[in-house]
Amino acid sequence: MTTKPYRVREAEFIALIALISALNALAIDVMLPAMGVLRESFGLAPDSTQVSLIVSVFLVGLGLGQYIFGPVTDALGRKRVLYGGIVLYLAGAAGAILSPTLPAMIVFRFLWGLGAGAPRVVSRAIVRDRYYGDDMSRVLAVVTGVFMIVPAIAPAIGQLLLSLGSWRYPFVFAALFAAGIGVWSTRLRETLPPTRRVPLSFRNTFASTREVLRHGTFTRMTIAMTFGMAAFYPYLGASQLMYEGIYGRAEQFAYWFGLAAVFMAGASVAASRAIRRVGSDRVLAVILFVLMAVATVFLAASLGTSGHPSFTGYYVFTTLLVITIVVSRALLTSAAMEDVGHLAGTASALIGTITLVGGGILGSAAAAIISDSTTPFALSFFVFGALMTGFVMWDRRSRQS
Repeated sequence: MTTKPYRVREAEFIALIALISALNALAIDVMLPAMGVLRESFGLAPDSTQVSLIVSVFLVGLGLGQYIFGPVTDALGRKRVLYGGIVLYLAGAAGAILSPTLPAMIVFRFLWGLGAGAPRVVSRAIVRDRYYGDDMSRVLAVVTGVFMIVPAIAPAIGQLLLSLGSWRYPFVFAALFAAGIGVWSTRLRETLPPTRRVPLSFRNTFASTREVLRHGTFTRMTIAMTFGMAAFYPYLGASQLMYEGIYGRAEQFAYWFGLAAVFMAGASVAASRAIRRVGSDRVLAVILFVLMAVATVFLAASLGTSGHPSFTGYYVFTTLLVITIVVSRALLTSAAMEDVGHLAGTASALIGTITLVGGGILGSAAAAIISDSTTPFALSFFVFGALMTGFVMWDRRSRQS
């Protein structure tokens, strides 16, 4: 349900919130094709991994920025924090564009990630301010569908801009896109009235954090999302390795990866329609059942072929699995924030920071053991999927008792 009339219609609202959320993904995905050129530009060896710090420090900044901006947006309102974050985002992007050395680039990429934390936190908080229950689940599912368009097309945009002559062009595109989103965001109305704001102080921030974490559903759903992210990270980090090392399809990776993102977007929209009909609890139950069924078959197929199932099987299994992870995250986010709407900024920040850091650590450990076999990959989906399902089932039993 909506809490008050808004300036923008729901379709425009969903598109805008999705693109605000996608600013962090764009800042990573659009520059991936430039990694080799960056090595050459900064005088690094062709096989140097130092340039990967450009992604790593951005994610560190993103995780830290979310926790910083969460309590701030509960104190100052959504729009001022959104605009401040976009300004910081643009400052980091400008510095990265002008960086003469890799160390300078790393500093500004951290600043860029820090700024990206604000749009990510604020977008979830605004949705919670405006929606509740199944309506929130439905909207977040559609937001996820629109959001997935960015990782589907950003690498191709980056490659096109790179072909024009400079690694700086993809960075410029990300900055201009963010500026455009900032201008578009002026159509949003402030969703947190002054009467609901929490004065900013270390004491209040600590108290708000403690209050949010003491909600059992919030904690259990956030842990479930963390395991979901742990399953998703190896897909991001190790898929290219398997396309190249196992299937000899390195040159096709971007196309298949982009197609999977399109399937994720379609599934998210379909989930939104299903939520309207049968409710988010039933949709989540079906998604988790599909997750465990596919993970079990994938693991059995991988073990039965010594880690080398057919490419068709591998692609179908992994695409179905990441669809379940992506769609379930929207539903889990809605459930986690349902009872903490009065501290939506802090809750959004904790979700972002905990899942990013916890999922990153667990997912990186899983990705590290993936080499020339799909079995560790399949096993990580099965184990993390089972843990995610277990926490959701635990929460349902707790709410029923």
